[in-house]
Amino acid sequence: MKYANRKPTKDLFVVVKIDEPLTYEPWREVNCAGVVVKAQDLLSPSGQRTNKFFDRIKKAGGIHEYFGCDIDVILSSIMPDKMLEGFSVQSYADMIDALQPDSYYTPDGETYLGEEWLSQLEINRVSADARYLIRSFPNIKPIGLVKGCNIHQIDDHTNYLRRSGISHLVFHTGDYL
Repeated sequence: MKYANRKPTKDLFVVVKIDEPLTYEPWREVNCAGVVVKAQDLLSPSGQRTNKFFDRIKKAGGIHEYFGCDIDVILSSIMPDKMLEGFSVQSYADMIDALQPDSYYTPDGETYLGEEWLSQLEINRVSADARYLIRSFPNIKPIGLVKGCNIHQIDDHTNYLRRSGISHLVFHTGDYL
């Protein structure tokens, strides 16, 4: 493997559950670099509307004000397919704008083993959506969510994200476990 000799960074980011305030301050329990907030926790089940937690964060002035701290916050786009169908790139941009996280994952899409054609359509869509977000938020760091249903697509999408200037990547391995 061409990446086998790279030394991984070892920063721990803890996923907080927006509906469970006891998870809001993990740095009091563990040495972590920041937290991950899931966009799905801020949406209706269909993904078409934001919920009361989003409204509270927006009213507070953003995610840092809501948590009352200056820890690094990453907004995750990973969510169930049913929610993805209703969650547009404009809705994601509005969410990023309201929350003002330090970083965000590029958009998620449906890519599944054995579905090359559909997966490629999704990769094309999330790539275009990533370009839009990168242009819209030049001061918020994108983290590339690598998508693909086979090694070729994964490599191509990784290379695309790198060429787009993204230096940090994340890979949701659910299908591969």
